[in-house]
Amino acid sequence: EHGHAGIGSIIAAGGLAGMSAAWACTPADVIKTRLQAEGARERYSGMVDCFRKTTGQEGFGALFKGSIPRMTVTAPLFSIALLAFELQKRYIKGEPLL
Repeated sequence: EHGHAGIGSIIAAGGLAGMSAAWACTPADVIKTRLQAEGARERYSGMVDCFRKTTGQEGFGALFKGSIPRMTVTAPLFSIALLAFELQKRYIKGEPLL
């Protein structure tokens, strides 16, 4: 209504965006973490090698290890950030906050 989303819609949109982003970034984070682990220089020759060995030995699903906890943490953070942004924007414009 009048181009404004309700508080519930803002929170839901932030949560969905946070979960989607967390899930999409998990494979890159798994590779990064494995490359940073102790002994990684002996196991992997680089990013592509780490990707190949991880998927070859553990399957494609290994790239998404930890995605559920990551999504659980990130969703509320994005919800709060989006809600704070929208409420500040309304405050600056002099519009009703709720």
